[in-house]
Amino acid sequence: MILVAGTATSQCAGFQEFRRRGADPTATVQVTDVGLVVEIAGVGRVTLGEGSRGGLGLTFVDADGTRRASVGLRADGTPRVALFDEEGTQRIAADLLVGGLPQLSLSDEAGTRRVALALDPEGNAGLGIFDGGGTRRIGLGAGLDSAVGLVFFDEAGQERLLLNLEPEGWPGLTLYDSQSRERAVLDVGPDDRPRLQIEDRPPPTEKQPPAPEAKDPETEA
Repeated sequence: MILVAGTATSQCAGFQEFRRRGADPTATVQVTDVGLVVEIAGVGRVTLGEGSRGGLGLTFVDADGTRRASVGLRADGTPRVALFDEEGTQRIAADLLVGGLPQLSLSDEAGTRRVALALDPEGNAGLGIFDGGGTRRIGLGAGLDSAVGLVFFDEAGQERLLLNLEPEGWPGLTLYDSQSRERAVLDVGPDDRPRLQIEDRPPPTEKQPPAPEAKDPETEA
């Protein structure tokens, strides 16, 4: 690629494919107020510049002017990769947070997060599945101590059913009321005998913490 007065013309064999397809193989390079911009006619452009939050961002835009991918480095040094569909809606986002904590989010065509996968600081793995309104409905977790759990939430985001397996292999089933209060527990203990506990009277009403809300995925690099 040869840079001449802000314009770069490719002499690489890699552009032969674009020639065969009838596209203009000329690439232009410009330094603008948003950063360094490289554009290939008929293909798209790439912009390298400062992100909206003070970090560094690399953005890929297709020939129609729609952002399709971004790679960013935040001011705190944490990286992020995002992929966008034909409408410019973010569909996949991968983050590596402070401390090396990985997170992966999948969103629907409306941009609502539907699946989230992450590791917490203790090394426990968690998978969350959300409905079309962004409310968590299913949670699956596995701990470093070999404990696993599967939780179902109602449309208000309240925990209603828990299936769990303790590290020692003891299974359990817990049912909750509309306020996420335990009402029935069925499990098998160390003696391999089943135990059933039913709370037939509602416990004293206590102020419950609000159900966690799914945050909209970030769209900037």
